Amino acid sequence: MEDTVTGECETLYDIKPLEPVEYQNKPQLAPMPNLKGSNGELIDIMKTKNFSKCENRVEYHFGVPGSNDVEPSSNYIANFFARASTSRVIIAGDLSHYTIQSSVTTDKIVISPELHNKQKGMVVSQLNITLSNVHSAAQNNAPTLPSNLNKVQDLVYQYLPATSDESAQNKKHNKHDDSSSSSSSSSSSSSSSGSSSSDSSSSSDSSSSSSDSSNSSSDSQESNERRNNRNHNNKNENKNRNHHGNNNDNNNDNENRHNNRENNHGNNKENSNESRNKRIRSRRSVIRNSNEDNNESKENNNENKNMRNKNEDSNETVNKKNKNINMRNNNNNEDSNENNNSGSNNKNWQYRRDDSSSGSSSSSSDSSSSSSSSSSSESGSSSSSSSSGSGSSEETYQPEPKLNQAPQSPFLPYFIGNNGNSIQSSKQIDGVSVCKNLAQQIGQEIQDPNTLAEHKTLSKFTILTGLVHTMNAKQLESATHELYYQQNKASSSSQSDATKLNAWRAYRDAVAQAGTGPALMAMKQWIESGKVEGEEAAELLAVLPNTARYPTREYIKEFFNLATSSQVQKQAYLNDSAILSVATLARKAQVDSDNSHNQYPVHTFGHLASKDCKDVTEKYTPYLANKLKEATRNQDSLKAQVYIRALGNLGHPVILSVFKPYLEGKAPATNYQRLAMVAAMDQLARLSPKSAQSSLFNIYQNTGESHELRCAAVFQLMKTNPSAQMLQRMAAFTEQDMSKQVNSAVKSAIESAAELKEPKLQELAENANAAKKMLSPKTFGLQYSKNYLSSYAMKEENLGYIKDIKTIGSEDSILPKGIQYSLRSVLGGLEMEKDRFSAMTASVSELLGLLENQFSTEESRRQEKNAKQSSNNNDSHSTKMIAQMFNIQREQAEQVEAQIFATIFGGNRLFAFDNHTVENIPRSEYLLILSMNNDRFTFIQATLFTQTQVYLQN
Repeated sequence: MEDTVTGECETLYDIKPLEPVEYQNKPQLAPMPNLKGSNGELIDIMKTKNFSKCENRVEYHFGVPGSNDVEPSSNYIANFFARASTSRVIIAGDLSHYTIQSSVTTDKIVISPELHNKQKGMVVSQLNITLSNVHSAAQNNAPTLPSNLNKVQDLVYQYLPATSDESAQNKKHNKHDDSSSSSSSSSSSSSSSGSSSSDSSSSSDSSSSSSDSSNSSSDSQESNERRNNRNHNNKNENKNRNHHGNNNDNNNDNENRHNNRENNHGNNKENSNESRNKRIRSRRSVIRNSNEDNNESKENNNENKNMRNKNEDSNETVNKKNKNINMRNNNNNEDSNENNNSGSNNKNWQYRRDDSSSGSSSSSSDSSSSSSSSSSSESGSSSSSSSSGSGSSEETYQPEPKLNQAPQSPFLPYFIGNNGNSIQSSKQIDGVSVCKNLAQQIGQEIQDPNTLAEHKTLSKFTILTGLVHTMNAKQLESATHELYYQQNKASSSSQSDATKLNAWRAYRDAVAQAGTGPALMAMKQWIESGKVEGEEAAELLAVLPNTARYPTREYIKEFFNLATSSQVQKQAYLNDSAILSVATLARKAQVDSDNSHNQYPVHTFGHLASKDCKDVTEKYTPYLANKLKEATRNQDSLKAQVYIRALGNLGHPVILSVFKPYLEGKAPATNYQRLAMVAAMDQLARLSPKSAQSSLFNIYQNTGESHELRCAAVFQLMKTNPSAQMLQRMAAFTEQDMSKQVNSAVKSAIESAAELKEPKLQELAENANAAKKMLSPKTFGLQYSKNYLSSYAMKEENLGYIKDIKTIGSEDSILPKGIQYSLRSVLGGLEMEKDRFSAMTASVSELLGLLENQFSTEESRRQEKNAKQSSNNNDSHSTKMIAQMFNIQREQAEQVEAQIFATIFGGNRLFAFDNHTVENIPRSEYLLILSMNNDRFTFIQATLFTQTQVYLQN
C-alpha cells in the first residue's frame, strides 16, 4: 500500500532497463545519464495505482443505488466512469543507489455526463519533474531549515472545515494539534540516511490521555493486541456478511455479495467517537513548533533508533537478495499480507477509526527521493509487484455532521470554492442574501414556464440547493424569515404576490432537496409553526429518503420523533407520508448495507451505524407493530394499511415475526390486510432472500389459502432470485394445483423470466429456462393473474430498461383486484428505479358499486331501487326469495379497502382508502370547487425536484 494525495492504495511496479532507442529519441527522459556510474544503468519504472484496493480512500460519493455491485471509489464504475493514475520514473544507477532523472505522473478520469452517453468526457492532469542540475551538498552550501516545520503524517489529502477566516482555521488547528496525543506526531518521516521513524504509539488516537509519557512497550503490546483482534475479525467476517443493525445474519442472503464490507467497524464503534474528534482532517499540513518536535523526538529517541536499525538491517538483506527498490518496506510482513488479502475484494472497505497498525517505513536514495515499493527486478528483465507498507493503515473521517450544522463535505465545490474554504467563509458572500436573490429570480421566471430553458431556471435551482447545503440552522431560519409568504394573503391579480409565493416555494423545495441536518430542522420548524401543513408538508417529507445526504442515527431519530409527534399525526396525508419516509430512510441507512455504502459518503464521514445498532429492531419495529395491533383491534383499515407498508419499508427480517400471527390467523386481520402484508415483503425479499423464501414458499404451497395471497407470494419469490430447483418445484406443481389464478401467475412468471436479456438477471433467466419445460401446457386468459418480466437494452446508447408488471385476478370482476408496475432504468450499467405504481382493492365489484353510488344522482338511485324491488316481487325464483325460503344467511359484503402507491415529485406516496374515504369524495369535491371560486387559488402550482443525482468526487 502506498499513500498519496488520492489515498492509501495498492501500487503496482513494472521495472525494466530503459531501451537505448527510446532514450535516443527522447533524451529528456534522462538529462544527466552520467550519474548512473560505471556499473549502473538507466532504469524505466512504471507505477500504476489500483484504486479498487485501498486501505484509506479519499473521496466523496452520493446517490449510487445499493442494487449495484460497485465500489464508488474504485478504478471503474459500471460503464460510465473510469480513472487511472500512472507514473513513469527514470532513474540512473542501480536498484539500491540511484538518482531520479525524470518523473511524469498522469491522472485520467473518463465519465459519461448523463451516465448513458456514448460520447465520454475526459479530465487529464499531468505533473512532470525533470532533473535540471546537481550541486554539492557541502556543509557551507546546505540550506537552512525554517524555524517552524510542517509535520506530515502521510501524503493523503486532508481537509480542515472552514471558519470565518483562514488565520482562525490555522490557530484552531494548531490548538487542537497541541492538545492531541503526541504519538500521532511520531509517524513515519524520511531522512537523508534512508531511515524513518515508526509509529511507536498506535493506540494514541483511542486514548483519553494527551500527555507524552506513554512508553513504547505498552503501546506496542496494545497495538499487537488490536492488530490481532482486527485480523481475527477479518477472518471471521470473511465467512459471513455483516448486516447493519441486524442480529439475524444467518437469515440474510444479501450478505453473499461483499463479505468484507464492514470489517472491524462494529467492534470499534464505541472507541471511535473520541478518536474521531481528535482526528479532524486538515487540507493543510499541521504547523507545529520545532521545539515541541525536538522534545518529542528526545523522549522516543532510543526506541526510534532501535526500530531504525532493524529496518536498515532488513532493508540491506532484501536489497542484497532481491536487488529491490526498497523505499518503504513494512516492518510487519504478516500484517501487510493479511491486509492485502483482505483487500482483494473491490468492495472491501474497512473502517479503522481507532486501531492503527504499527509499521515502519524506510527510504534509500542518494538524492533523497522516496517511493513505496517492494518490487524485484533482474537485469534485462521486467517484473511487476505490489507495494507494501504504510505508516498508518487507519482510515480517518470528518466529524459526524450535527443536526444544526452543515456537514463539512470535502471535494464539493461550495465547500472548497473560496481558496480551499467554504464559500460561507467569504466576507464578500452573504449566504442568506444570495439565497434570497436566487429564490426571487426563480419565483419570477417560473411565472412563464415557456421561458424556463431560456433563463436556465433549473440550473439556478441546482445552485440554490447547493447553497442551502452549506448553510447552518441559524442561516436557514434567517432565510425562512426573509422568504416566507402565506398563500392566503396573496391575490391572483398581483404579479408581485405571485413572485413572492413562488420564491418561497423554490426555497422550500431547495431545502427539501439539500437533505442536511439543518434542512431537516428547518422543515420541522415549518411544520410545528404551521408554515407548511397537510399535503404540502407530506410532499416535502416524502423526498427525504432520496435526498438525505448523511442520515446518521441522530438524524433518523429526530425524523422519527417528528413523524410520531402529535402535530404530525393529526394532519391527513402528512401523518402517512412521514412514517413511511422515516421507515424507508432507516432501511437505506441501517438495514441495507449495500445501499448505505453506495449511496452515502461513508469514506468521508465514516459508517452511518455500527453493527450492533438496534434502533430498527428495538425502537422502530416495536412502535409500528404496536400501532398495527391497535389499528386492527379498532378496525381502522386506513391506519392498518399505512403501518403494514411502513413495516415493509424497513425490510428487516424481524417484520416476519410481526406479520406471522396475522398470516396464520392468530391475530385479527381482514384478508385484504393479509394480502397487503405479503405485498409489503418486497424489500425483505430483495435484502434477505433466504429469510423471505421459506415464509413465501409456505404461503404459495398452502392450497387452502386464498389465491390473492398465493399469487402475491409467487410475485415476491421471483424477487429472491430463486434457484432452479425451487422454480422446477413450482413449475411441476402447476400440474396438480387446482387454482387457475395461481397456475397462471407461476407460468407467466417463469416463461417471462426465461426471456430476460439483462446481464444482471442472467442467473434468474437460466434458472427459469431449466424449469420452463415442466410447466403445465394449459393456457390462461388475461383475466387470470399474471407476472410479466421483461428487459430491453440499447447497447449503442449504453441504456437499458427492466420492466415488471403484475396483476392479481378477481373472482367478481374481469378487472384485476391488484396491479403493480415498476420500471427500472439501466444508465451506463447503473440500475435505478424510475417509476413505480401499484393499486390494490379487497373487491373490485364492491369498490365500483360504492363509487357508482357516490357519483350517481339521487333520482337515478331511486329509480334503480324501485326497479330492483319490482323485479324481485314479480320473480318468485329470485335469489332473495330462494334465500328466504331456505333461511339462508347471506354473507356480509366485504369492507371496501384499497390503496394506491405511486412515485410523485421524487417521493413515494401511499394513499389508503376505505368506505368512509369513498363516501367523503363528494364533500372533497365541493370544497375543491369552493376554493377554485376563490381568486386566491389561481396560482401556478410548481414543485421543483431532482429526479436522479449521482456525486463522485475523487
